[in-house]
Amino acid sequence: VFLPGWEEITRVREALEKSSILNAEGSSLWVCVLHSMVAQAEQRKAFQRPPIGQRKVVLATNVAETAITIDDVVCVIDSGRVKEKSYDPYTNVCTLQGTWISKASEKQREGRAGRCRPGICYHLYSQRKSEVLPEFQLPELKRTPLEELCLQVRLIEDKTNISIEEFLSRAVEAPVPNAVRNAVKVLQDIGNR
Repeated sequence: VFLPGWEEITRVREALEKSSILNAEGSSLWVCVLHSMVAQAEQRKAFQRPPIGQRKVVLATNVAETAITIDDVVCVIDSGRVKEKSYDPYTNVCTLQGTWISKASEKQREGRAGRCRPGICYHLYSQRKSEVLPEFQLPELKRTPLEELCLQVRLIEDKTNISIEEFLSRAVEAPVPNAVRNAVKVLQDIGNR
């Protein structure tokens, strides 16, 4: 089950654990969580077989969209939502916001079902919504503060004589100049303290 964040995972987990129908005698759930806030030892349970008589349910964020295969997953439920860091270079404010996934993420989520045997994916949103999803999420370079990246570019700048602004403007999808100026100013202010 793909969910946007920790709060939603917690809420669904509690609902599953309280469900008398899903946890009736002879049929119980083994709930596993894949999220950055969960210890690795706990996350590894998602890759193990459930105890006999239990059905495994994996609650995950977009961390489970790519690069992992849970070979016994045959059904994926996709909420279509994700939480992303968002940065407004004009107000200099960074927030964590819920947003719709992209078509690329939708395809990755579908691909988690039935990796090793036939499977199915249920999307909890309409076909019409699916058709208007963006092809890809906005690149992180355009939606996060750039201070750390500017420091890394500064190391390169010493060797190439290319300014931070010029270097970042050459990116495939360059950040807005105001975001770069804000980051450089923050670093200059820190350096003058």
